[in-house]
Amino acid sequence: MSSQSLEISNLSLVTSLKFYNHPIQRLYTMSPAALTTASATLPSFAITTTFTAPTQCAQSIGGLTMLENDGFRIWLNAPLPVPGTTISSCYPDQFMSSFLLQTGGISQAPFRPLVCPDGYETQGPYTSNYIACCPSGWDGLAPASNAPSDRPAFGGTCFTNIYNVPIQITSYDESAIKASSIFTATGTSDQAFAYPYEGFALGVAVLASTTRSSQASETSTKTSTTFEESNTRSGGMTHGEVAGLVLGCIMTVLLLVALVVFVLNHRHKRLTDRRMQFSFYNSHIRLAGSPMPMMYMDRNERSSPDTVFYSGKEGLNHKKVQVELEAPRPRTVYEMEAAPLPVTKTKQLPDLPKDLKSP
Repeated sequence: MSSQSLEISNLSLVTSLKFYNHPIQRLYTMSPAALTTASATLPSFAITTTFTAPTQCAQSIGGLTMLENDGFRIWLNAPLPVPGTTISSCYPDQFMSSFLLQTGGISQAPFRPLVCPDGYETQGPYTSNYIACCPSGWDGLAPASNAPSDRPAFGGTCFTNIYNVPIQITSYDESAIKASSIFTATGTSDQAFAYPYEGFALGVAVLASTTRSSQASETSTKTSTTFEESNTRSGGMTHGEVAGLVLGCIMTVLLLVALVVFVLNHRHKRLTDRRMQFSFYNSHIRLAGSPMPMMYMDRNERSSPDTVFYSGKEGLNHKKVQVELEAPRPRTVYEMEAAPLPVTKTKQLPDLPKDLKSP
């Protein structure tokens, strides 16, 4: 074992026994100005290849850990879950070295260059080729309130919401592993946390295809941490746009229904008026196949319907004749009982005087 690795191992043990309460509460105790000066003078670690963590880092030990001495918060791959225990297999050697030195109070420069590990995605965008890496699919990065301007992700925390999602966790008490079980968060604000990688990209910084833009403020205490997230995502419709679309569809359907009802009522009224005008139509019988047109007469003057004349020649000669017909007045006919005719007696007149007779 090299002297450097021995020094780091001893430092991690001393740090775990002497300085431990939780790493996130001690990593960033220096002022931004002092941290910037120290970062400029200290050598930086370089991560030039894509690190792939073992399978166990996503399962059982080394996966999601609930720490009793950190307010029962849940961390992904906690490097120092309890005093005297260091889990380093889930991180590249450069990250663990920088993390343990920083935990022991020795300020560390950002990684230069930095290649995000497998299963992590780039956060940002930032300036001067500066990047940060958080686990893929997580909700984003909450920056520290006192982060230096040239290292905006320094002291930040990767986070994701775990409400109502069954997850497997390893629970730790103050000294050792307590149990491994399935845990389901019941609070809508419950989250899991992870340590980010931060440094300068190798070559040109390439951001993830779906870079999350999150703004959060972190207030750390000995027992709890509160994050406020404002996460704006593009590609969807706002609630106002959805409500307007639904309202427009409803109004369109109502207008169409009203139009159909109006047309049906108008048609029904027109047909009713027509039947009332020719109410006598149903009292007439028209012989089927009759060559004569049917004419209906009332007290009003009417025009005869079109009349077709047949000729002996081929084809038909169509001729329209307009004729005014006078409707006869209705006549009342009474039927009398049968009886013998009365006998009429006539009186015979006397002869005319002779002087009055014609010669």
